[in-house]
Amino acid sequence: MLHEILEDTEKAIAHVRDYYRADFRQGLPRTGASFDQWAGGGDRADVANQLTGDDFVAVSFLSVEVPPMAAIGLMRDEKNNVDRLLSLIPTNVRMSDLDEKGYERHLGMDSPAQELWEVITRRNGAKWDIGSTTASKIMARKRPHLIPIVDKVIQDLIGAGHYWHDWHKALTDGLGLPERLDKIRWDSGILDLGYEPSLLRIMDIVLWQEGLAEKARRRDIATAAASMILPA
Repeated sequence: MLHEILEDTEKAIAHVRDYYRADFRQGLPRTGASFDQWAGGGDRADVANQLTGDDFVAVSFLSVEVPPMAAIGLMRDEKNNVDRLLSLIPTNVRMSDLDEKGYERHLGMDSPAQELWEVITRRNGAKWDIGSTTASKIMARKRPHLIPIVDKVIQDLIGAGHYWHDWHKALTDGLGLPERLDKIRWDSGILDLGYEPSLLRIMDIVLWQEGLAEKARRRDIATAAASMILPA
């Protein structure tokens, strides 16, 4: 298990409800709530195999920006390659449904997803300032059921590792995580509000919210400890 919060269904439901609450700031929901469904979603049939301006707008809702040079490169210079690779990554395959062979086929080192990751991050060429967090958000936008978001808040919570492999292991260890995530999604009430995030996105939100809460707890402890130090 990546973190105990994924076993605490009631607390996880509260995290998801808080994330999607309508009055997050100035009477509006947080921008991240619109990431998955902006402009019909990145995996919509007519745009599933190409990167669009709407994808980059949606990514900005998660507090990252695609640099202009990267946007031009991905949508013009690398367009044919990006479109080809996206066409080889199915929209209807869930990470939680993959056995080991399926994982290697769809997410392994020789998979189209891995190759697309390297194109987006320019692993083998001159960098254009897209790191793992932004790359994962672009890919999660296009394949929300297969690619998880990489985030420093979550990494600080669960530790650094092989992100895709670790998430896949947690989802397929037979301990019922996909079913819990589905229950969290349903019982949070967000479907009634028109939000339809993937199970990976629910997992991301729960871990991210818990990561923020843990940072706040540590900060409060540090502040309290500092206040107890008496001056000499």
